[in-house]
Amino acid sequence: MDRKKLRTNMKMVATVIAAITGLAGMQASAAQAYDCKLDSNQDYGWIPPRVVFVVDEPNVQVMDGIIAMVQEGPMAGKLERRDATSIQIEWSVKNIPVSNLRMKEHAVYTAVLNEKTGKVRLRAVLATQYSSYPKGWGKCAIGKE
Repeated sequence: MDRKKLRTNMKMVATVIAAITGLAGMQASAAQAYDCKLDSNQDYGWIPPRVVFVVDEPNVQVMDGIIAMVQEGPMAGKLERRDATSIQIEWSVKNIPVSNLRMKEHAVYTAVLNEKTGKVRLRAVLATQYSSYPKGWGKCAIGKE
């Protein structure tokens, strides 16, 4: 996957924004939105430059450009509280197109989000990769929905 293409695909970004807007209308007042901008240790596109989490414990919805490539809207993730200020979110994306190999990949993502500071770490485990896992880190804008 090409990270540059992921960043510049305006159709995909429009889908993400539309999904975020749709999430805002569906949420209860207790839901917390985290709009996260990420950097990565690799430039292959497996760590999206932007991920949105909508947390309404014990539920979480996740949306990013990779999810937008394989389905129309956000997907449910698994949320686990680590301590009073941080949560772990896991989600799995299947059928991710890999243009240079003409195949589809399956990735399991795990994010650790500090709700107080907005800092996030993200790791992707790919079905066909056994060595260095793509990792990302960044900061989230925090907002009540």
